[in-house]
Amino acid sequence: MKIKPANFKLKKNSRKGFTLIEVLIVVVVIASLAGLSIITFGNYSKSQTLNQAYGNFLNVLNTAKSRSISQDKPASIAKCAAPGSVLNGYSVTLNKAATPNTYSLYVICSNTSVVLSGYSQLPLLPGVSFGGSLTSVFFPVINGGAILNNGALTQGTITLVQGSLTKTITIYGTGLIQ
Repeated sequence: MKIKPANFKLKKNSRKGFTLIEVLIVVVVIASLAGLSIITFGNYSKSQTLNQAYGNFLNVLNTAKSRSISQDKPASIAKCAAPGSVLNGYSVTLNKAATPNTYSLYVICSNTSVVLSGYSQLPLLPGVSFGGSLTSVFFPVINGGAILNNGALTQGTITLVQGSLTKTITIYGTGLIQ
């Protein structure tokens, strides 16, 4: 028995590639997906920057509050280390006029404010700014609460803004930070 090779013939209509329309459709789909991913990444990046600025600022507020509650009188500051000096509390002040906006942490001893080392004019991250009604928060050692804007408010908000994104911190006269 002899096996004959199959006789394969190509049809004259067979295609050997893609048409121009098919290639254009693939290019348009890929370009659309790439454009969406760039926009999504940009929004994600802004969101992460805002979250980081929020966390940094919240840490400074909580540092002021906890040092006030523990009545931590820094010995490295002459005004606080002087005999007979009284620790009044800690204050966080906002400078909304600076570019970028900044904030500082002060210790108040015998009614004199002294900025803590490492906490002077801390800048917000690029593109983030302060909003809201508060410009200062004072945590006195006596009652553990908070005095907002020199006693003008019993509750206030600080909003961190980046473009259309916002994060809000509410501070109550009781010292609660949310």
